[in-house]
Amino acid sequence: MLARTLAALSLAAFLAPVALADGHDSLDESWTNATGYLGAAGVAGISELGASLERDVDSGDSGGISLRAGYRMGRNVSIEAEAEWLRALGSGLKNPYFITLNFRFYYPLGEYDRIQPYAIAGIGVSVPNVNGKNEVTGGYRAGVGVDYYLTPNWSTGPSVQWVATTSGDPALSYVAIKFGIEYHFDAPDGSEGL
Repeated sequence: MLARTLAALSLAAFLAPVALADGHDSLDESWTNATGYLGAAGVAGISELGASLERDVDSGDSGGISLRAGYRMGRNVSIEAEAEWLRALGSGLKNPYFITLNFRFYYPLGEYDRIQPYAIAGIGVSVPNVNGKNEVTGGYRAGVGVDYYLTPNWSTGPSVQWVATTSGDPALSYVAIKFGIEYHFDAPDGSEGL
């Protein structure tokens, strides 16, 4: 079911520029200017619990949401803060969330740089609730994704990320499969970035 939904959303994202054509497709316009952005994504979390956590909870997969705010520093790099919340990753492990500071490294492709694959890496904190007790530990994420620009201000796309804690108890990790949308603010005149 999730695979069908993601496939339908991906198809809609690639067909949407025809419906949303707004006269921005000129050869001298950059889709990679330095600018701020806000984003949201649905998350499917596939859990992998460490040995120290497996004795306390039963593993399970979950859904959630990811919110982020960032600044594109130019054609190939952005920095962002991301908060990700999941409903639960099995019985006994409720409402885990991660807050990370991420870097994205882009490789724009295609006409007008509309297709922008990227790698992402970040560090931060994890706060899962294990059997009614909040545990705070370091966390990190790493992954890949693709942004597809519908217009210069709107992009959408999937990503797959590995999210994990840095220390042993609770030893929590999961694969986050995301599909989201971002709004990119208008770039100031002459802001080409890095």
